[in-house]
Amino acid sequence: MATEGIEALWRRALMQRQNENHEAATEALARIARAEPSAKVFAALAREFRDLDDVPSAYWAYRSALECSESDIDALFGLASLHTEQDRHDDAVQVYMNVLKYHPQNVEGLVNLGNAMARVGRHDEAEACYYSALRVGRTSPHRARIYYNLARSHAHAGRVAEVVDPLICAGHVNAEYAMRACLDDAFHDARQLDEFNKVLQLGERPLYKRVYGFLDRGHIADLRELIREHPFLVTVIRTRPTFARFAEFVPGD
Repeated sequence: MATEGIEALWRRALMQRQNENHEAATEALARIARAEPSAKVFAALAREFRDLDDVPSAYWAYRSALECSESDIDALFGLASLHTEQDRHDDAVQVYMNVLKYHPQNVEGLVNLGNAMARVGRHDEAEACYYSALRVGRTSPHRARIYYNLARSHAHAGRVAEVVDPLICAGHVNAEYAMRACLDDAFHDARQLDEFNKVLQLGERPLYKRVYGFLDRGHIADLRELIREHPFLVTVIRTRPTFARFAEFVPGD
């Protein structure tokens, strides 16, 4: 098959994916894979199979991608995320370890490995991953989430006294994580600590300012959109006296 034919098939696959015609996209990618097998085309094929809810074929495609290139990052992340979706967390741990074998400075790989280890109760190892991610990703946009996941790992491991500090760090980076912490069942015991109020305050002030700003300017549609985007706001508005005036904008049960 000529190079031009391959390029045309890639364009067709992309167009069909954009149109959510995943069967047609799969057909185009399968033709490419037969002519020029590569990690790139098999990883793309796996995504289409996932959108078609064809899990066995998605597994086959990811493994085919890794046979072409065992270090391909898209295939590794895709396979690990598929394992997670299927609740195969031990398998996800092994794949994320391969991500770091080939890409040791990958912040997302460190975080996801930590998450997978936390799901199987390996909290000490999970926390080591989060600390490494914070060290490697000093400018990462995911720092708030990393701090938050570190706090959750402390909580699930029963280290309640170590929960608040990373939550405060998360709240300083992104105030919404401070509000999420106040509603997360993982931190139920931490709520007994006086210091936990610092976390709540970090989230409440900027959030109140943003919500009240919409209301004050008459931007009701923006307020409702904010609530839709962040479902945890429903609980905040219903349970915190500070937000009582916004209750009428909360979606009904």
